[in-house]
Amino acid sequence: MIEIRIHGRGGQGAVVASEILARAAFRTGYFVQAFPQFGVERRGAPVMAFARLDERPIRRRTHVYEPHHVLVLDPALLDSMDVASGKRPSGWIVINSPRPPESFPLASRWAIATVDASSIAARHGIGTAAQPVVNTAMVGAFAAATGLLPLEHLREAIEETVGSTAAPANWTAAEEAYQALRTASKPRGRKRPPRQDRDSVPDIDLPLIAQSLTSTLENHTGSWRYLEPFYQDLTPPCAARCPVGNDLPMVMRRVQEGDFEGAARSLLQHNPLPAVLGRVCPHPCEQPCNRRAMGGAVQIQGVERVLGDYALEHSLEPELPAADRGAVAVVGSGPAGLSAAYFLRLLGYQVEVYEKEDRPGGLLWSGIPAYRLPRAVLQGELDRLTRIGILFKFGVALGKDVDLEDLCRRYQGLVLAVGQGASRSAGLGDHPDLLDGVDFLRRAHRGEATALGPTVAVLGGGNTALDCARIALRKGSRAVIVYRRSQREMPAFKEDIAHGRQEGVEFEFLAQPVGLDLQEGRITGVRCVRTRLGKKDASGRARPEPVEGSQFVIPADTVLCALGSTVEVDVLRGVEQAAERVLLCGDCVGEEATVADAVRTGREAAFRLHSVLSGAELEESNPLRARGVDDRLALFKHMNRSYFESQPAVLKPVRGPEESRQDFEEVVGALTLEQARGECSRCFKCGTCVQCDNCRLFCPDNAIQWDAVAGAYRVLYEYCKGCGVCAAECPRCAIQMRNVKPAHAEGEDP
Repeated sequence: MIEIRIHGRGGQGAVVASEILARAAFRTGYFVQAFPQFGVERRGAPVMAFARLDERPIRRRTHVYEPHHVLVLDPALLDSMDVASGKRPSGWIVINSPRPPESFPLASRWAIATVDASSIAARHGIGTAAQPVVNTAMVGAFAAATGLLPLEHLREAIEETVGSTAAPANWTAAEEAYQALRTASKPRGRKRPPRQDRDSVPDIDLPLIAQSLTSTLENHTGSWRYLEPFYQDLTPPCAARCPVGNDLPMVMRRVQEGDFEGAARSLLQHNPLPAVLGRVCPHPCEQPCNRRAMGGAVQIQGVERVLGDYALEHSLEPELPAADRGAVAVVGSGPAGLSAAYFLRLLGYQVEVYEKEDRPGGLLWSGIPAYRLPRAVLQGELDRLTRIGILFKFGVALGKDVDLEDLCRRYQGLVLAVGQGASRSAGLGDHPDLLDGVDFLRRAHRGEATALGPTVAVLGGGNTALDCARIALRKGSRAVIVYRRSQREMPAFKEDIAHGRQEGVEFEFLAQPVGLDLQEGRITGVRCVRTRLGKKDASGRARPEPVEGSQFVIPADTVLCALGSTVEVDVLRGVEQAAERVLLCGDCVGEEATVADAVRTGREAAFRLHSVLSGAELEESNPLRARGVDDRLALFKHMNRSYFESQPAVLKPVRGPEESRQDFEEVVGALTLEQARGECSRCFKCGTCVQCDNCRLFCPDNAIQWDAVAGAYRVLYEYCKGCGVCAAECPRCAIQMRNVKPAHAEGEDP
């Protein structure tokens, strides 16, 4: 007689595996017997099934206590029970595992074979991805290890047991496992282990059916589990894409609750310029918003703007420690410098900011028109920085009025945030009507007049070029942007491109300026060649290549060159010698030229400098990581969308082009407080537990409780069987599942 014992868990198909073995052996000529062990088993609980093969009729009616062969469908059972209990010296232990057989401590005593049945079953769609049904793959591996079952008999048994529809996938899995089996020979020279004393099997005539002879009161459902839930917030896609690092889940939740002050204060702890960024940030956070597929992305930028304006109207300030850590200096008061100064003050330093102009703000004042960023809003943000104790010194240029060595002597640390000062040349020579775009914007913002012709050609494709063209329109000129790539490659913000086009800005794409047409000393046009897009360059955009013989002229009376600018190298000389206490940010580190990116680099520089000066480990400046949020993303596919309805987004109001191009008033309007609250109610709160109580209500074993003291849910693992219902019903993917940790030491024979 050959006796076989199968160890698995409810839902893995152990009982069906014993039936398939018996059917295949019957076709081979054996008398057979197959039956399960009945008890407390439910899905996920440990179960056993048995099979016997003999050349004579089988009269035995007991469980299999001394098996020749053992199949282990779940390797986690090796950590909680002795699967080899009573096993005879001969035969195999076949384990569902990708590990090599010799890696198991059992291999020192028994012949071990392994096969990755879970992967095979999942690959062929047998069961689910979370719990593949591995029975047919394991039966195929058993046939390969023992040689007891011919493959043709095994195939017929599978077809008879699982039915014609499921048979092809199950047979393929069995055949693949048959080929993939790995074995380790049983050590030779081993004596048969002494017969084990089994008190649980009394020397009496056992009943024809299995009965429990001991109490099951200690058999808690928690002892069954091989998976367990745990609460772990994941990162929402919006927060992962936020350049500034705003704690968007916290902010959105507080707005939804109507706590606008709390939301604004939360924003101020991580964002020095919320009213500014609520207007000029390109809001990359909205692009991956999981709400996009169900009514449109949440208007995150609109919410940030509402909160930024709320903070200004109510004179809110961040929580401040005493400025007792010493004095530090920041050179440059553009967005990066302002950010560095802000966070250094929040870290407890006395901060002085040096600025070569007569006012702070850098490009916020000189490079962004009032129709995108009203002056009163910017001034309000700057006033807050002054109120929290940041001291500004104007008219001081690095390298001219003060040098790096002197600053290093006077301050404990230094952050360099000088902006881009040197404009890139178009290579078209000099002419009174060939103007620098950055200087044109600066003069326009100061109210200084610049003579423009009837038609203005603007060279470039960034925000500076677009703003030059839109200002030219407002001054009564026709404006044409000349760009050597296509619109798709334009670095200017898509929303602003659309507004410019609506206002009347014209675009000439795939055009490379090569010279100026002059008549009687005046510009009459820009000579260009057509380009075609080639391979990608270092910027990741397609490289423009000139097309031979394609010259043409774009009529123009004034040409504005807005091809970008670079940091003056002389300003950075000497940084290497004092590198430890001198940090760079913004344009100095070559980051993307957006205000949001500049703010982020300023914050990072502040935290790095604090680490250098204090000798402490670098503090986590990202608020989500600081409070333990996992870096993994909560994607749309992870959301339980049964709990959400499609709702259209509330769009920000926009002035019509006929009206907006007549003045410098703000083009894009603001949401109301209630509209912002409505948008936040649309937010999924992806990856974030909002205490909706689904997990507690759906738990079939009442194994989840609310801990009022801790303000969090608690899993009673003694009673949790690891079914995963709580994770499946969590609308926001804030509950994760993990394998149960082994109770024995690593390498110890279970």
